[in-house]
Amino acid sequence: MPPDFFEWTVLAPRLVAVAFVVALLFLRTPLAKLTVRILFARLRRRNADRYTRVRSALLRPLSFFFLAGTARAVLPLLSIPAPYERVAANVLSTLFLLAAFWTLYAAAGLVASLLLDPERAAPGKVDANAANYITIALKAMVFVFAIFAVLSRWVTDISGLVAGLGIGGLALALAAQDTASNLFGSIAIMVDKPFEIGDWVEFDGFAGTVVAVGLRSTKIRVIDQSILSVPNSKLASSIVSNGALRSSRRVAFHIGLVYATPAAAVAAFVEGVKTLLNEDPEVEPDSVLVAFEKFAASSLEVFIAYRTNPDYAEMLRVREKINLAILNMAREMEISMALPSISLYQETVRDGSEQQTEERHAD
Repeated sequence: MPPDFFEWTVLAPRLVAVAFVVALLFLRTPLAKLTVRILFARLRRRNADRYTRVRSALLRPLSFFFLAGTARAVLPLLSIPAPYERVAANVLSTLFLLAAFWTLYAAAGLVASLLLDPERAAPGKVDANAANYITIALKAMVFVFAIFAVLSRWVTDISGLVAGLGIGGLALALAAQDTASNLFGSIAIMVDKPFEIGDWVEFDGFAGTVVAVGLRSTKIRVIDQSILSVPNSKLASSIVSNGALRSSRRVAFHIGLVYATPAAAVAAFVEGVKTLLNEDPEVEPDSVLVAFEKFAASSLEVFIAYRTNPDYAEMLRVREKINLAILNMAREMEISMALPSISLYQETVRDGSEQQTEERHAD
């Protein structure tokens, strides 16, 4: 122990430094809460739930930031010998930088929720895909800057290290061409916006709901509720049908009437179906098509088409309602619908015996 250790001029600053560190050790969390409360006072008044999420994300990194910053600030008061003081300064500076970048990293994670704020005006809104990409990009930037900031405290010639990392990065890029193509595919998806999270999409024989869009792949929940992971490069080059952008759904089918139906009855049936569809408020009037289309093998076929609600479940409900109404109307008009039929023909051959031939129709 140095002979001047107990001298008041040396001991007092050390006691002050230790007192500051101990005080911050106990007060770091209240100080972090107070800082968040001051910085986000307006958010706390407008949206309590969002303020709670922000405080939860920033509380721990901020408290560590204050503790590491205080320890670094009071280090000169300890009067440590120069060689040890340099090492201690680098260690505390590294902890301080890590705490600062940890705070920035946590703040970057809140960008997506800020951009997706439902209270934002329509011109300022950002879709979920773009918000996720912006968040990932900000986190990556914070991570890279944190690495170089920490290395600058320990490495004298950082330019040589950067040059070495550049050569290594080139080799890594050549070995990761698929990853790069997926990255560019994700950028193409973000810029072109063929779909958003929650949309129903169909592509290359697959169909499902978009769950998440990442830098490498897009997660899609298919009909059996399993998750399909599709590389973004493949998705960006595929023909994608976005069902969520559908303004309406088209329903088209045929009804076969028996050949014994009189022409006047067929015409009345066609006009009745037209009236039924045009009077339904859930059917688009301009989309109604009803016509006696053709003479089929065992029926007189009437073509019916219309457009209705784009939601699949709602479309089924409207279709069922209209089908039942058409069925009731046909019964009221005493019109019979055709079934798959078998026609028997009887003829007399030269020797006087009879022969039956059978003709089947299954329309």
